[in-house]
Amino acid sequence: MSSSSGTKIRGASLRTKVLVPFLAILLTLGSAATIGTILIITGTLEKTADERLQAFQQQIYTEIRNLETRLVRRTNLLELSFVIDRSFQDADIARLNKIEHLIDENLAAEGMTARYVAPRDVAREPGSNLAELIRIAGTSGKSQVRFTTDIGPDPAMTVVRPIYSGEEIVQYVVIQAVMDSAYLESISRALNLNTALYDLNGTFLVGSIAGHDFQPLTPEILEAALNGQGVFTSQDRLLKHRNLFYAIPLGSTDMLIAQLEMPLADISSIVSTLTMRSTFSILFAMLIGGLIYYRLISQILTPAQRLLQATKAIGEGHLDYRIEDVADDGEFGQLASSFNTMMQNVGDMVQDSLDRERELTRAQEELRYKDILEEKNRAIESTNAELKLHLKEISTLLQLNQAMASTLELDVLFDRVINTLSELLNCNIASLMLYNPGTETLIVRHSLGIDEETLGDVSFTLQEGISGEAARTHKAIYVTDLKKDDRYLNYKGKLPAAGSLLSMPLLSKNRLCGVLNLHHPETDGFSEDSIKLARAVTNQVAVAVENTQLYEQAKRQSITDELTGLANRRHFQTILQREIVQAQRYSSNISMIMADIDNFKRYNDTHGHLQGDIALKKVASILLQNTRGIDMVARFGGEEFVILLPKTTISGARITAEKLREIVAAEEFEGERESQPGGSVTISLGVASYPEHTSNMELLLDMADQALYRAKESGRNQVHIWDGTNDRKSARQSS
Repeated sequence: MSSSSGTKIRGASLRTKVLVPFLAILLTLGSAATIGTILIITGTLEKTADERLQAFQQQIYTEIRNLETRLVRRTNLLELSFVIDRSFQDADIARLNKIEHLIDENLAAEGMTARYVAPRDVAREPGSNLAELIRIAGTSGKSQVRFTTDIGPDPAMTVVRPIYSGEEIVQYVVIQAVMDSAYLESISRALNLNTALYDLNGTFLVGSIAGHDFQPLTPEILEAALNGQGVFTSQDRLLKHRNLFYAIPLGSTDMLIAQLEMPLADISSIVSTLTMRSTFSILFAMLIGGLIYYRLISQILTPAQRLLQATKAIGEGHLDYRIEDVADDGEFGQLASSFNTMMQNVGDMVQDSLDRERELTRAQEELRYKDILEEKNRAIESTNAELKLHLKEISTLLQLNQAMASTLELDVLFDRVINTLSELLNCNIASLMLYNPGTETLIVRHSLGIDEETLGDVSFTLQEGISGEAARTHKAIYVTDLKKDDRYLNYKGKLPAAGSLLSMPLLSKNRLCGVLNLHHPETDGFSEDSIKLARAVTNQVAVAVENTQLYEQAKRQSITDELTGLANRRHFQTILQREIVQAQRYSSNISMIMADIDNFKRYNDTHGHLQGDIALKKVASILLQNTRGIDMVARFGGEEFVILLPKTTISGARITAEKLREIVAAEEFEGERESQPGGSVTISLGVASYPEHTSNMELLLDMADQALYRAKESGRNQVHIWDGTNDRKSARQSS
């Protein structure tokens, strides 16, 4: 308990000290009982809801699996119908039509649709989801089951089955059963549930109530469901909804994530009702108990309260106060009589002395407080002036620190620093110049109030102008009137000489980073406080500039191969993953070329690693200069390179690979005639493409590498396209 709370309790009346603990205990016990009851009921109802959800889980699972079974059976029936159709003679057309009519009526009665797709029709729309599903069914020779949202107008469970004539596929039968919101609502209504379906990536597919706000499927829930676990969650703290997530397999290669949501509004109503009734019960008990207890305590404490009032009155200076209605009431009555007698004897004696002393004390206190107040006022005025100055400095430093800490991009950093200083110091023109140690020059990097194109080619040596002197001497220079200072070069004649200038070097660990120039439109426009403030921030700006430059340098080095300047292998893997997602999302082509310098070890052994590095950089430059801007060339390791060609078919990749091979073979390399078997440095290239060769993007790089190996085996200095013969096992997996 805090000291202030203790003081309030000690200063309360005796009746309050007795009544408050009683009421507090009553309120605490009632609240604890109510909260405990609510927690027990809530936990019990939550467990009951989970048990019901587990029971309903099997029913929903059975419904969807039964629908899958019926679809597969109907594909068998349609396959049989197709075989009968091909075997019937003209005389049996009427019987055949009757059989097909009965099958169509049977499918329509079950809410299904079916059609036949010829192999030649599939070839006319490559890249579509239906064509991809048919291709997988044709490769496996078995029925393929998928939940689709883009084959037909509605979300549906789709089954594709190939029909063979001998060993040749002559038709594909495609059958669908609609699984839209109405279907899910029909199987969920009787169970008082809301149902939603998600794909393996956690993407929402369809729900039993259109537009309903289902609980999002988080990565943690998705991972647990895919591992075969049922995941229970509560959407609201008061259990307004209870959810169960679990996986439902489709066929042998697909899976759905189902969400069952059970509304529990009745639980919230029970909890609210219980809370309200308990609150009313506690208040009623407190009211009745408090009234009874108050009556009893009042009767007991009345004499003590009278004595307390008398003591308080005497303490406040009312020496003539007496306790009225003094009766023979035991110890309290005797104490009251003694008190009246004492005060009667003392009152007259001390009253005059007390009055004189009070007057004298009042006069002395007024005089003393008047002197103290005047002295304090003078000190406060002086302190306020200093505080305003310090507050402005701190505020400026805080703004700049926030601006510098919020970004590591040089242009954004410069813009924030210059704008902040110009607003605080009333500058109309500001420029920030960076120091280039290699050329010993200052280059304008950012400006305010000056057209950047005007200063685009302006630079200063350390021997030129005011900025050069500030950089050379590592000291700030303040020019009160630019018209009277011959050192000012007007930014090489780009600006008129007017106003005043504050030029400050940016130093980090006594190392020059640049110069910050602040212009004021008036002569002697910067006060001592402004100059002091500007100097206080320059070191921080220098540190921020240096950190930002180091960050940009480290960022470039982290994604670039140090020798060739190409993207390194790690950065290539990052870009490859991004391009894979884009190609799969938009059903576009993507090709890969793996290139390797032929007999490079012999070149290195003959001419040394230094000359070998020169050859590597030259080949890297040829690859980079002869590919498109959207293509990516990376050094994959040693003398091996990889080229990523987005939106490129296999024919386009072949042309690009042949062009690169010819250019490298035609280029002259020092010492190639002495070391290389054909008298010139050449490269071998392997090419693979999506989706022509594989639908598995993760195998694309491996296929290009195998094709490169075949090119090397076949004599080098050639382009080999992956044709499925490199590794038939991999080819089957990629299908």
